Amino acid sequence: MGLQIALTDITAAENAVHSMLLRKDAHALRHLQDLYGDILYRHLYDILHEEIKTSVVLCETFKKIWLLLGICDPPRPGLLHWILRIAEDCAARWKQETQQYSVTRILAPTGS
Repeated sequence: MGLQIALTDITAAENAVHSMLLRKDAHALRHLQDLYGDILYRHLYDILHEEIKTSVVLCETFKKIWLLLGICDPPRPGLLHWILRIAEDCAARWKQETQQYSVTRILAPTGS
């Protein structure tokens, strides 16, 4: 019985955050962070394996969520899945950019 109440509470919270996001409510990202911040952090850490990178990419994820709201609406039943996909995209871009930077730095000529 307690699990059903917890699932109902999560669904209600997700619906409330979803509505706030669609209205571009200034508090929406804070509520989204409260609801999914820990899940996103752990998911990103599993991909990046470093605390600082994970924190930076987490911030980028929330920024991208906010910017994407003008382009597409998050699906109501799959809000978490949508957010995880955005986080994975941000992590992949971060890895690609940092790998490109480190290769460029290694190959760059040094002063003679």
